[in-house]
Amino acid sequence: MYKFERFEQTGSTFVPKMSIRTNGAVGISQGALRRFHLEEGDWYVILHFDREHNAIGILLTQDASGAGATKIVKREVKSKAGAKNITAYFSAKSFLEYYNIPYKDHIRLFEPTWDDEHKMVIVDLNQEKGGKA
Repeated sequence: MYKFERFEQTGSTFVPKMSIRTNGAVGISQGALRRFHLEEGDWYVILHFDREHNAIGILLTQDASGAGATKIVKREVKSKAGAKNITAYFSAKSFLEYYNIPYKDHIRLFEPTWDDEHKMVIVDLNQEKGGKA
């Protein structure tokens, strides 16, 4: 016997994306907020870098007191269809500059993944999806 669930999330996005913006902030898509369970509550990131693989590791935490913790800023917006969406970002300018990660020329778009071994979100800088000039 089938047990169907009704889908009512039309107009919503579920693809996780993160963008490195020209102001040094990292944008988090609605899909990424959902995928990594960040929609509710206050969240912080602690950034890591793997020089060998050119990848950013993002440790998610609700502990504001951790060394290097940066708050994820979230704002609620409504779509044209009236659906509630959340835009989010965190500041990473110092991190990007310290590790010489380019960000000033254009917005860089990535599809983050979850790494079970390190319990972090991974942004592989070698897998840029494009962006706006």
